[in-house]
Amino acid sequence: MKKMTFFSCLLLTSALMTPSVTVLAEAPAEDRLTEVTSERLHFDYANKRAVFTGNVVVSDPDMQIDSDEMTIFLNQDDTVNRIEAKGNVIIRSEGLHSRSGSAVYTLADQRIVLEQDPQVFRESSILTADRIIYFRAEERMIAEPRPRILMYQEGDRDLKL
Repeated sequence: MKKMTFFSCLLLTSALMTPSVTVLAEAPAEDRLTEVTSERLHFDYANKRAVFTGNVVVSDPDMQIDSDEMTIFLNQDDTVNRIEAKGNVIIRSEGLHSRSGSAVYTLADQRIVLEQDPQVFRESSILTADRIIYFRAEERMIAEPRPRILMYQEGDRDLKL
């Protein structure tokens, strides 16, 4: 989910009154297609904000995000600035599989902040804390306060989402 053009796709979507939006990133279209689906979409043109509600799914070549509600904030040039997901948030990507009550993803620094009982799954371990910050570009995490790691012996537990 790198820098994406968004505004024109939302205009077309609003005109067609469909709850699915397709977003193209700066790369060949077949390689960089991002699709957002939900039960409902409310787009605030003046404030450059799209609010998706009900069974929200973002499918992107880099990650998939599922949630109950998602707000996408745009920059002045109609590219995505940040994504805020709320309610039963599940993120799947190569470096991160997580569950949380909320997640905020800022595209400029590729930082994901997980809060509300976040859990990060990797191989046969689970990381929990009050807040987990994942820096995608650097492949590193900060868990604070009260981080806790549960490590299972191989074969004892399947930790996939």
